[in-house]
Amino acid sequence: MNKKTLTFIITSILAVGIIGCMLWYVRDELILAFQHANYSILIFVILCGIGSWIIRGVRYRYILHRLEISCSIVYSTASILICQLVNIIVPARLGDFTRVFIFHKEKGLEYSAGFSSVIEERIFDVVAIFIFVILPLPFLYSYLDEW
Repeated sequence: MNKKTLTFIITSILAVGIIGCMLWYVRDELILAFQHANYSILIFVILCGIGSWIIRGVRYRYILHRLEISCSIVYSTASILICQLVNIIVPARLGDFTRVFIFHKEKGLEYSAGFSSVIEERIFDVVAIFIFVILPLPFLYSYLDEW
């Protein structure tokens, strides 16, 4: 058994154990929530979430392509998911460093190019948030009197 397979198996067992413990702790509230859930909305939200992660993977693949690093959409999306997982577990946004390290080790991306790709992605995030804040403002103007 090679090192990557063993690492995958160990981390998967740990993840399932942690998730199992968390679910066991809130099992009563979880059962109650599932009894009152609107499953059509839940499925729609899950599909939107999956779609957003795939779009982020496509965007990061495009950024890497401009740096002459080729990878699949699945690989770039997985690197973003790993980055976000580390951001949740470890403080100070260290997941971005994890992504740079992954691409350095697996694809030979220089650290400076990796950090610039992360910074470029963050700039895209800020621009997207700015657009989503600015676009609705004309529609909200009519509600100013009510507020």
